[in-house]
Amino acid sequence: MLEAFIDAPQRHDRVTVFPVIAPQAPMLPYLLSTEVPGAGALTVRERGEEPGPMLLARNNSLHALLIFAGEPLPGRNPGRHVERSILLAGKHVTPIPASSIEAGGWVGPDREAEITKWLKSFPLENQQVGFLAFHADRILGLEALGSANLYKPLHRRLLIRFLKKALNHPARTSGDLAVLETEAQKMVDAIEKADREATKRVGLGDYWSLSGPVSGGELIYEGHLIHLWAHPAPVGATANPTEGGGGQCS
Repeated sequence: MLEAFIDAPQRHDRVTVFPVIAPQAPMLPYLLSTEVPGAGALTVRERGEEPGPMLLARNNSLHALLIFAGEPLPGRNPGRHVERSILLAGKHVTPIPASSIEAGGWVGPDREAEITKWLKSFPLENQQVGFLAFHADRILGLEALGSANLYKPLHRRLLIRFLKKALNHPARTSGDLAVLETEAQKMVDAIEKADREATKRVGLGDYWSLSGPVSGGELIYEGHLIHLWAHPAPVGATANPTEGGGGQCS
């Protein structure tokens, strides 16, 4: 799996981010859908007249390609996005489910500049593969990739997602750092102990839904973590195996 630890926190205003560092993480030779727009490596079309949003994703590259959860897909409808990360085999067509609506969490144009300013407080660290984010004393969630080379191009995009969540939920306090460090470790421990249930295979690898004290998902291929996301499970709720990102630290 992935041996990683949470590093010293970064903070701006009421947002606190604990970088996830993996010194021994492998180099994973996969393309990212976010890095190949317009290059023809990934094409997507709807399959027939089926009522459900089933799409056919064609990876025209020789290399496996990772479609990251929550990212829009190429095609006529820019609102289409995948709800879980999917690894596509090279030179292969894969049927994938997709949402027909765009992910929420938008903020007004007047606050985009504020987000850009906040990003400077959360720089990419050496050997970083993810982060655990808090808004005040509330855990927003954890995102981790299986290698630093996969995570680096997504660092800014993922932070923006979490910063938008924070801006949409005002808080009065910043949260005590000592308390947050304890809660961060509890979150990591909860992920390790979470129940894992195999879901229907889509593309390469196995996708496991996490349930128990956390909700989340974990994509594993050839013994390597590809993507892990997790957040505290609401009281009385169960994990949805198809919702993601929105991903092991051991």
